[in-house]
Amino acid sequence: MSRLRRAYYDKFSSYYDRFVALHSRDPQGLARTILAGCIPVQNGGSVLDLCTVTGTLLSRLLENVGASGLVVGLDSSRGMLNMAHAKTRGFPNIRLIEADAGHLPFKPRLSTPSPVHTPSTSSRGKHGTVRSKKFFASCGQTEPFS
Repeated sequence: MSRLRRAYYDKFSSYYDRFVALHSRDPQGLARTILAGCIPVQNGGSVLDLCTVTGTLLSRLLENVGASGLVVGLDSSRGMLNMAHAKTRGFPNIRLIEADAGHLPFKPRLSTPSPVHTPSTSSRGKHGTVRSKKFFASCGQTEPFS
């Protein structure tokens, strides 16, 4: 990530959560709760949240892995990670790493990772909005917002 882009995200980090709440049709974060519940990880497992931004999903993922598991949030913006750290302070099995998601600082330990279809990777509709019905249906849910 370029230095300029990293500086932008560092500045934007203090407004990011409010921006998402204002501009999404999911101000309570129900979609993130459903997403966390759909990730195929068991108690004692590990989850890597790439581009974790302010870490909103980390505590929800922690519920999946339990007290013996590990949740790692990775982001290239120190500002975003500072916000994530404030949210996850007191959780000893959440780790935050500053690194570029395109150049992971460790080797994967999974031999055959399961693909996870998230709203951010689903097809995009008119004006760039995410078509998430298929994603939520795959989790046995209806969309949390219309």
